[in-house]
Amino acid sequence: MNAHILTIGAEILAGDILDTNARDLAVAFRRLGIAVTRRVTVADDEERIAEAVRDALATAEVVILTGGLGPTPDDRTRGGVARALGVGLRLREDLVDTLRARYLSYGNRAMPPGNLVQVTLPEGADPIPNPLGTAPGFRIEHGDAVLFAVPGIPVEMQAMLEGDILPWLRAHRPVRLLLSRSVRTLGIGESELVARFGSLFEGLEGVEVAFYPQTPGVNVKLTVRGGEEERERLDRAVRAVREAMGTTAYGVDGETLAGAVHDLLRRRGWKAATAESLTGGAIAAYLTAVPGASLTFDRGVVAYSNRAKVDLLGVPEALIAEHGAVSEPVARAMAEGLRERSGVEVVVAATGIAGPSGGTPEKPVGLVHSAVAAPGGTRSWRSTHPGGRALVVKRTVRTDLNRLRLLLLEAP
Repeated sequence: MNAHILTIGAEILAGDILDTNARDLAVAFRRLGIAVTRRVTVADDEERIAEAVRDALATAEVVILTGGLGPTPDDRTRGGVARALGVGLRLREDLVDTLRARYLSYGNRAMPPGNLVQVTLPEGADPIPNPLGTAPGFRIEHGDAVLFAVPGIPVEMQAMLEGDILPWLRAHRPVRLLLSRSVRTLGIGESELVARFGSLFEGLEGVEVAFYPQTPGVNVKLTVRGGEEERERLDRAVRAVREAMGTTAYGVDGETLAGAVHDLLRRRGWKAATAESLTGGAIAAYLTAVPGASLTFDRGVVAYSNRAKVDLLGVPEALIAEHGAVSEPVARAMAEGLRERSGVEVVVAATGIAGPSGGTPEKPVGLVHSAVAAPGGTRSWRSTHPGGRALVVKRTVRTDLNRLRLLLLEAP
């Protein structure tokens, strides 16, 4: 079974807002085994909406529209659907009292007469209740296809999807549930990851495998069809992939890199700290976003200026003068200095040039020197991360936390 998603709204075409509804609908439909084969965004124009609806109904078994159900003149989804189906619009008297009551619930506000357009639906449509707003959605079956229209406000769309649309599809269409899990990897490229799979593909019969590059890292998504009875097959596949990926796999599904680091610290009874320059506290923020972080995270020092590196971390001024703030010796001194002052077992330090200015031929934008000071000694790395300022910071955070994770796995 396939579906088309039609998003209505000039504000989306103009880039003023992000279309999260299409993403959420695609995820929900996939779980039902419904493949989204087309996503289209249409301006608030009745004829263009009608054209898009006709095209979708010609090839899709499920069509869903979001947006354009408000009370203003530019809300034209109802008219566009009616035109596409060759039917009229009819005021649904049976919905008027519910609409008036909703307005009264907002604080004794009388409903503006213009809002009656929200309960004026295409002939033959079944209304879909909106528990969070004033505009009901509607459902129309047309030949072998079914069309749903819901408001574009994400919380309203989500409530109607979960409360009405998905239950209706389960009850009236031959959906085949999907189960999916993702093994999350870091420190390995997509092509190398595929090569490492080798003969593993042959042992994953009945399991769909997809690779989703992240920034940085790659998620390996595993999917089985058939629902809960296939859960054991999926779990076996996850275990096999994790074993094949070795230390490059740091978690499954919602497990995060920071969570993996905290788990390893807890097992050792260690605490960590961060000494950051170019990342401006982003490594510490990533670590402290995990519930229970206080058990394993002690402090984060943002030593952005040279003076701060000297005063807060004990980096010798002569070292900065000789090698520059962005250098291996200074990164090592930052990590070792904070480890000595804090008394924690592990410190991650990073200094670099995030850009867009400040680079030189010897030290280009994106250059990062990182270090991890631990009981077994201090390790340091030189990296050059591509992208703009935000991307350099993001890559540094994830790369350095992964280095910490690998060190914790290796340490005796």
